[in-house]
Amino acid sequence: MNFENQEHDLDKLWSKEQRILNRETIGEPSKDNDLVAHSNLALLVQLQTYLGELSARALKDPDAAEGLWAFAGIVCRDLWEVCDRNPAVVRKCAARKMFFPVNWTLLKGHQKYILEKIDSLGVGTKSIYKLPRDQKQFNPNKPVNKIVIECVEKISNLKSTVYEKLAQEHLKADLDGKPVSSVEVFVQDSIKRIKNPWLKKVMSLEPLSKANADDWAETIWQNILRTHNGKPEKHPLLYEIGKYRERHSVYQEQQKKLTPLTSAANIRDGIKERIFNSISTLAN
Repeated sequence: MNFENQEHDLDKLWSKEQRILNRETIGEPSKDNDLVAHSNLALLVQLQTYLGELSARALKDPDAAEGLWAFAGIVCRDLWEVCDRNPAVVRKCAARKMFFPVNWTLLKGHQKYILEKIDSLGVGTKSIYKLPRDQKQFNPNKPVNKIVIECVEKISNLKSTVYEKLAQEHLKADLDGKPVSSVEVFVQDSIKRIKNPWLKKVMSLEPLSKANADDWAETIWQNILRTHNGKPEKHPLLYEIGKYRERHSVYQEQQKKLTPLTSAANIRDGIKERIFNSISTLAN
């Protein structure tokens, strides 16, 4: 697998299916393919058919169960986005419903059962990070924390993508009759040959913890620098996160007059500091 030319376009590693499953927002309706001719009802019928098959498989197949879980998340996220972007189109339907379509009942007794079921499943016990239960400690709605969570999840997804592609390469080599080691050894040997230093660092990251918080923070920071051409302070949201430090060099009496270059560098340092602090808090 050739990673040498992926320095500025790592998203090319993502397959079409993975880009669909990991898309961040709703796109535009189709205009030039077979879906255009389908009515809403026809789409729903087909969706129910495939979903029914996936659900039936999920009773015995862990991969199908994971797919069902992913689909449920996508559907709820999309509906929430529709409600957020154009609530008027949902109000007529919403007025006839008792609550938003997630499996969370209004009855307290049933809520206890759901919480017990979540605990019994071990939800989140092996996740790449864990949200602190106390939002005063780590508020996921805070802008810098939103960015950090998004970056952590993208890095996690990228790792999964690389592992999957390497496993596919191993399978192809095996089917072609080439001498290959076990898939685990093949994947690890392939990772060692990755020449992109940032991607190689990504592949070495263990789940976020106090012990490796700085490694995660540095990896995220380097990706932010890479995706913003070394000047993240030019991004409006990142600028707001780091602007508290704009006059730091003046306050420290390192300068009498603030220059544009120093101002930008100070803001950049402020962004980095907030990113590192956010990761440290998330890891705790």
